[in-house]
Amino acid sequence: MPLQRNLFKILEAHLVFKLNLLCIIFLLIGCSQPYSEQISFPNYFPQDNRIQFDTVTQAQIQLGKKLFFDTRLSINNTVSCGTCHLPHLAFTDGKKISEGLKGHFSRHNASTLMNMGFSPTFMFDNRAQSLEIQSLIPLHDTNEMRGNINAISAVFEKDPDMQLLAKKAYGTSLDGYALTRSLAAFIKSLIAADSKYDDYLKNHDETILTKEEQLGMKLFFGNKSKCNTCHSAPLFTNHKHYDLGIEKGNDRGLMGATHKKEDSARFKTPTLRNIALTAPYFHDGSAATLEEVIKIKCTQSSKDYQAVSLSAIEQKQIIAFLKTLTDKKYNF
Repeated sequence: MPLQRNLFKILEAHLVFKLNLLCIIFLLIGCSQPYSEQISFPNYFPQDNRIQFDTVTQAQIQLGKKLFFDTRLSINNTVSCGTCHLPHLAFTDGKKISEGLKGHFSRHNASTLMNMGFSPTFMFDNRAQSLEIQSLIPLHDTNEMRGNINAISAVFEKDPDMQLLAKKAYGTSLDGYALTRSLAAFIKSLIAADSKYDDYLKNHDETILTKEEQLGMKLFFGNKSKCNTCHSAPLFTNHKHYDLGIEKGNDRGLMGATHKKEDSARFKTPTLRNIALTAPYFHDGSAATLEEVIKIKCTQSSKDYQAVSLSAIEQKQIIAFLKTLTDKKYNF
């Protein structure tokens, strides 16, 4: 009997050990649930910085979204990030130059924020090296929001709801760390990958596009127009900076970041996704329509760009293709 009792105890201990081990495994699996479900994008999008998306949580996105549209980020409670980046215009504002505090203007046209999580460069003149820093620049710019990160944090100290969101997202109060990172998290969640062109890529079926759109696509990616050289698919930008001869007599552009004279008037290549919604165009909003943009590209050369010769019909075909890059949610 003593032997049987000892064997029973050994078996019982072994069983308890296995049960505990299983509980630990299940717990670890639960804790290691990938966050990629929060931000999804096609497998033909760049995957090399996937970790930048997978580590974003829904709580961080939610906090960032609330802050993005909160006018308390500006010194006089009149301007939010969403003032110049309107969702229904693919997070642009439809103005030549963005207007910040009353009577003051930004440096550039408001570019779309969609797919910015994939970008290694930020802003038209590369003044920011990360999405977190990019968020800080308009907050402190005297023409845009004229805020102060410490003062903003103090304002939100009196908002228990926002403090609770920050605690849930980062385990801290709503300080500068939580503020900049949550804004970046929200921007990372702005994915543009649901257009007619994406349907074509996913289904490998050209008939999804009209004949005119197909011809425009062939021109866009062909050797005649070479549009894809700078507007590289699938993001339709190569993130690089060029002088297109638009900027006249002003030492602006990439030079501000590199301090190299040759970079004067070089501005970042914008994405063409949702381009039909983001007029006016170029860093200074000097082209009101896509027709104007194509005409300039066909007639105006510069130190970085050689004009291409396209007929009126070919120009129309390229524009037809560009319109297939509009996300379906904007097809009213």
